[in-house]
Amino acid sequence: MNLDFSDLEPTSVPFTYQGQNYLLKEATGDTVRRFNNERARRLTYGENGNVTSIQDMGDLEIKLLSMCITTAEGNKLPESVIGSWPSRMVSKLYVTAQEISYMIEPESAFSTLLENLNDLGPEEESRMVTWMKSLKNDEINRELRIYERNKKAKE
Repeated sequence: MNLDFSDLEPTSVPFTYQGQNYLLKEATGDTVRRFNNERARRLTYGENGNVTSIQDMGDLEIKLLSMCITTAEGNKLPESVIGSWPSRMVSKLYVTAQEISYMIEPESAFSTLLENLNDLGPEEESRMVTWMKSLKNDEINRELRIYERNKKAKE
């Protein structure tokens, strides 16, 4: 096997918001490492090894985007600017950043979360379901409907 990355160019996706031009750039290895470490710090595991609590998961979207978005001139944006953008835009940019950076596939991540929702406490479960619904991803929402239907059938 021969891996040749000599002419690999990082992926950038231009986008415009309110007349301003921006670039969503592929995450570097260091960015992915920092993001994954931040995500891991927010998880609490039970004795059985499953996730039992997730703290401030919503901050992760904006954290990753602040590391991947620049103005057309190359300036990074503070989290407060990205956080002021519409949720549907932030969610789409977040998924796109993960895709162009070859990070975990969103559907795989959500499949894992769905499998472990029953292990969360009621408040954490409710918060995660609400957050997942807010992403407005058809596949994720279909899986959530199945999850909720099966949960009601068990009650």
